[in-house]
Amino acid sequence: SERFAHLNVKSSLYVQEGDRNFDAFLSQIPKGPNFVNNLLNANRHVTTKGGYFQTSLMPFEYNLITTGLDVYMDTDDTDRISDAGVMNSTGQVLMDPPPNLTPPTPKSSRKGWGVFIEDEWTLVRFLTLNSGIRLDQISSEADATEGTLVESNIDKEDQDYSGHIGAII
Repeated sequence: SERFAHLNVKSSLYVQEGDRNFDAFLSQIPKGPNFVNNLLNANRHVTTKGGYFQTSLMPFEYNLITTGLDVYMDTDDTDRISDAGVMNSTGQVLMDPPPNLTPPTPKSSRKGWGVFIEDEWTLVRFLTLNSGIRLDQISSEADATEGTLVESNIDKEDQDYSGHIGAII
């Protein structure tokens, strides 16, 4: 019988940068004589660097095995333009932290990688079965920044496994 093996290899590297101005609205507004201006306005700069490597092998005419590796790293810098503040019913500001002293989020970064394998079998022209598994590892870091919710350094790791089984008719 004729040997049937085809190998396909793909890879890519990328860098993305973006600036975004956004408004955040606080959903829990206290009731009573004083109220919170629920608008927070900030600028955000995000840089993402990453890449992937993928191989596909057809050991037989009716079987496709795909493996891959994804990696990335993001950094996030945010600075606050305006703060949520506490005001009385006439609109007089009772408490309004200076925008340059209380960034909404500290400088932070995320790094991650994932590996996967998929197996696909075409049994007959109109029926294909497939299955796959994937492992992802993610780590997040944030610098301690006084006056924010992150007043001590954060360094966390998480991993997740996922899988699928399917049929295409």
